[in-house]
Formats: sequence, structure tokens, C-alpha cells
Amino acid sequence: KHHIVIVPDECLYNAKMNDSNTTQGGYVGSTLYRSGLTSAKSMISSAFTNHIMRHRMYFVNAVSNNIIRGGAWFDSDIDLMSEQMVYGGSIFMFTSNGDTIPPNYRVDKSQLPLFQHNHSLIGNGSAWWLRDIISGNQFSCIYIYGNPTCDPANYEYGVRPFFCIS
Repeated sequence: KHHIVIVPDECLYNAKMNDSNTTQGGYVGSTLYRSGLTSAKSMISSAFTNHIMRHRMYFVNAVSNNIIRGGAWFDSDIDLMSEQMVYGGSIFMFTSNGDTIPPNYRVDKSQLPLFQHNHSLIGNGSAWWLRDIISGNQFSCIYIYGNPTCDPANYEYGVRPFFCIS
């Protein structure tokens, strides 16, 4: 279906990825995924009534011993971006250690044109969360100038989700 991807130019608000300092349960187990996106979904839904497109995404739902162990397909409408979408590749995200090949399946295989054509749009003056799991207690995030980093799940950073409209 024809669509456009929208990314707010600023963070909508700040939130913790998890109240506790853990990545247990992956992105879909996080407080931000389960309840912290409610305000964003409400704001975006009211602005784009009946135009938000649902699509399938593969999200991490299991982490143990600091390694991604599982994921599943979920219906998505408004979610956090990944390192792939922002930078065009994995920066900190765990890929393989020779023994373990994590299930990092992606439908978001390339950098969003927004960031590809204007790198300055990555840094928006705020630190903001990405959905990638980095370790047993860290998620990927973006610092204020657009540099990639990772920080503990109980830090409070910006929520800058993406969504599609048709």
C-alpha cells in the first residue's frame, strides 16, 4: 500500500525505557512499549485520524545473559525507530559472537531517506531512545548532537517514534 513514513522533528516527551534497569523481555517487554507510547499514540492518532497504517514488524521479546534470544512478529502502528532506520546499519546492536546468532530479523533494512539526505536531522537537541537491545540493561539511543550511544534502560530520554500514513 502506498504510504509515507513520518518522524516528528522533536521528541514528543521524555520517558524511561524501563523503570528497572533491565532489557528483560526485549523491546516488547519494556515499559515504554507496553504503556509509555500511549501518549504518543493518542497525539498522533488525533492528528492523523483514520490515516495511520498498521504493518508487521519483528520485535525482540527475549533477552538472557545479555544476548537477544528471541523475537516475534507484531502488528505495529507507532513505534520507536531502530539503529538501522536512523544510521543505515547496526552501531551497538549485538549481531553475533561466533556461538550465538541472535534473531535480528528486520523489515526496516535501510536508513530512512530523511536521515540519509540530511544527517543534521538525527540530532534534534535532545537525547532520544531507539528500540535496539545492547546488553542486559542498555538500549540504544541518540545523544543531542546525533551521535549514537547506549544507556541504561532506567534513564529518561526522548520519545521520537515513527509511523506510516496512507
